[in-house]
Amino acid sequence: MNPKLKDYSDRELLELIISNQVNLAQRLFRMNAFFLQHYGKDYIEKIKHKEPTFTKLMSENDDLIRQIRAAKDKE
Repeated sequence: MNPKLKDYSDRELLELIISNQVNLAQRLFRMNAFFLQHYGKDYIEKIKHKEPTFTKLMSENDDLIRQIRAAKDKE
């Protein structure tokens, strides 16, 4: 039986979220590599407008990792 969210500690929830983000990133990288290999320049031209969104997501992820490390260093 799956535990309910209230049964997880904050740290366990954060680890679960990060784990899911890593899995999602790995899938996205594989998809990106596939499309780059098959469609090359056409693919790049069609996704250029998404660059600011991807940059923001990466920045937010970096901030989260910094916060986790800072909290870990305090322990």
